[in-house]
Amino acid sequence: MRKLWGAMSGAAAIAVATAHPAWAQEAPADEIAYPATFFAEYSPQTALDIVLRTPGFTLDEGDDVRGFGAAAGNVLIDGARPSVKGDGLEAFLARIPADRVLEVRLIRNAQTAEAQGQALILNIIRRPVETSGAWTAGLEQTGSGPVVPFGSLSFAGAALGFEGSFEVEFLVDETPIRTRRAFSAADGALLANWAERRVERFEQLTLSGDARRPVFGGVLALTASGRVQRFALDRESRIYAFRPAGGAPDGFAPFSQEEDEYGFDFGADYSRGFGDVDAKLVGLVSFESETEEQRDSRRSAAFALVQAQTLASEREALEAVLRSSAAWGMGSAWRFEAAAEVAYNQLDSRLAVTQDLGAGPVPLALPGAATVVEETRGEALLTFAYAPPGRLRFDGALGGETSEIAVSGDAQNSQSFTFFKPRASLSYDLGGGATARLGAERRIGQLDFGDFAASAGLFDGVSTAGNPALGPETAWVYSLDLDWRRDDGFAVTVEAFHEEREGVLEQVGLPSGGFGVANAGPAIVTGFTVSLDLPLDAVIPGGEFSLYGESSDSVFRDPLTDRDRLLTDFSQSFVEASFRHDPPNLPLSWGLTWRGPSGRTGYRIDEQDLRSDSAQIGGFVETNALFGLRTRLELRNLGTARFQRERRRFTPDRSGALSGIERRFATYGAVVSLEISDQF
Repeated sequence: MRKLWGAMSGAAAIAVATAHPAWAQEAPADEIAYPATFFAEYSPQTALDIVLRTPGFTLDEGDDVRGFGAAAGNVLIDGARPSVKGDGLEAFLARIPADRVLEVRLIRNAQTAEAQGQALILNIIRRPVETSGAWTAGLEQTGSGPVVPFGSLSFAGAALGFEGSFEVEFLVDETPIRTRRAFSAADGALLANWAERRVERFEQLTLSGDARRPVFGGVLALTASGRVQRFALDRESRIYAFRPAGGAPDGFAPFSQEEDEYGFDFGADYSRGFGDVDAKLVGLVSFESETEEQRDSRRSAAFALVQAQTLASEREALEAVLRSSAAWGMGSAWRFEAAAEVAYNQLDSRLAVTQDLGAGPVPLALPGAATVVEETRGEALLTFAYAPPGRLRFDGALGGETSEIAVSGDAQNSQSFTFFKPRASLSYDLGGGATARLGAERRIGQLDFGDFAASAGLFDGVSTAGNPALGPETAWVYSLDLDWRRDDGFAVTVEAFHEEREGVLEQVGLPSGGFGVANAGPAIVTGFTVSLDLPLDAVIPGGEFSLYGESSDSVFRDPLTDRDRLLTDFSQSFVEASFRHDPPNLPLSWGLTWRGPSGRTGYRIDEQDLRSDSAQIGGFVETNALFGLRTRLELRNLGTARFQRERRRFTPDRSGALSGIERRFATYGAVVSLEISDQF
């Protein structure tokens, strides 16, 4: 935390002595407008490139949760939220060629339910539709792996009364990884060393598009996307019993995994004004299917089978959402918006695991291996904003949701939930481009349906029972935001937060006799985030420094040990920084990136799992001097990224004695990519 504050203080001191041409345009008091010319030096190809270069703004695609209202991202298109969720927002932005962007407007405390109470919203204003497009093609290599291709093609235009865009994108990634695993007894005595080589390969093809046209005095907008992806992992492990790795192995442990997934999303929204009321109706349907196979075995030095396990799973998820909203004003100071949403969600999960000790495969019983989860949910929300003359602004929301979750299959259960969800914030214009915002809200977590069903992973040798009696986590969240930005591109945002959570999800013993996720009690989470964009023209013409950092802490009373600890997989700190230089009058730019080390700890019934990643350094060189094409050479993981993991096992559970330790040390080679892109 001291290092993060030190970097922040030093950057602020440099800001006093720097200057940059004033690009930001005049806009309402709570908006800062950046014209397309502000981004010209970065040679953007799509609206996504522009969003990622907007000073003091971090793209948030929204939470990957069920429903539409709670999954809000922080980008609007022509003042409206596109009818997409999660990763769909990034794809939507990538379909808009950069030359279609007229300007972007950074809005503080947006007076709309579209913002879902977020402090900063980016509104992309497009030019009238013209036929245009953009393409990207590239090659990438990780470590000693093969050179693999990636690319995309997007097109925007008008036909049959519609204007819209279309994109096709493909990605191939292959990563070779070397790992050393050491197993020891509780007293430190060496039990075995494993020397591993594994290759992970990921392939994805995505098609997406959107279209809109005037209909019956309003605007009809359609979005659709489809994706197919495959992941494969092959591992070769050499086992050295009671000795360091080297020489002829005492055994082998081959492992393989294949995952195939496909899915589609379809969205439609219709918006129309009725006098002073702006109405909108949104519908979303998404479907996802995933199959997975895993094979793990132990073999002797002569490669004879000692034991084997197999896993086969299938999951299908369906979601349908219908949401309506109406917004209106009252005088010049008040703004209201009412919204209602209904949703249906379903998950069908099937899992089978077998074990072969030499006499043939035998099925293993897992509670919740065959599970169907269904949820029907309704939500109503009234948001209001009051902006009287002066520097104060108040906004809030009164809402509630009710839901029913039914579980069938291996276990049977039905639960109903009703929650009240208020939200309020008070903002004050401090002058000089600075704003302070104090907020409070009650958040209702949405359950991962996968926790209702059994799951397993042969790679780590773990299994989790399904829990049909899960309830959502709730939290009261309090925050203080300070945002200061200047017309020269300088921007700094600091947020401090405090969360009082109830019913946090942790692994416990279940009535079925297995171990699974359940509501385990309360927790406190506190922390802050810092985002800084600092022009360095007075020191390095065309230079820019960016910093983003998080520091947080959590306190949870472990029901097993009766001691305070961090929440499972809770990351306490994260820092990344970058420097970019666009030399004046040269068709060239270059930069450096740095991501600090990070760590997290997982807690299972009988295990404590500590994981850490080393710092990562990268850099790039970019030019448009080669035939007018934007050409970018990028290097990541310079010096080789390292991952360490320590699994501490206890008997009979974490309240008992240490029974053994497994340590893993993995290295990832540097990544080199060459990308060429252009607009047409």
